[in-house]
Amino acid sequence: MRTMSSPTLKRELRWMKATLLKRHPLKLRAAAPQDRKRVEEQIEQLGCVTPIIAHPRDDGSLEILDGHLRAEIAGENLVPVVVLECDNAASAPIFAALQQRSDRPQVTSRYAKKTPADLVRDAEKIPASYQLLVDCGAEPQQRLLFDALEAQGLRCRVLTLTTS
Repeated sequence: MRTMSSPTLKRELRWMKATLLKRHPLKLRAAAPQDRKRVEEQIEQLGCVTPIIAHPRDDGSLEILDGHLRAEIAGENLVPVVVLECDNAASAPIFAALQQRSDRPQVTSRYAKKTPADLVRDAEKIPASYQLLVDCGAEPQQRLLFDALEAQGLRCRVLTLTTS
């Protein structure tokens, strides 16, 4: 029988406060309200029975690869955490695979909720400051970067520049 997991990737189960876990910077999806309510009810009744998956960051903290919603809801409570001993480069394909699982609930993006008028209005609120313009190549990459930066608390605006 063939095993589906990598024998070289060390794993450790720890119990810790969910608030000690760091959100992954590319976590883009937000749970739909009905899915959030379902998870809240599960955690209230049973506790967090599905482990959160995380990996160590360079600063020694743990970054969530899967289980952001469970961690957010659990707050100061102890939760099971499977720690994968891998660096950022090795964790990237794991994070991507976990985010694309077909059994994930339907989710929405903050980016999709903003109309062009909202984006212009938001841009007008940004005072003159240190800003960055990034050529993303295509709209999907622009959306990913926008959501990731906004999730980190940065005020962002979307620009689409065309050449004549």
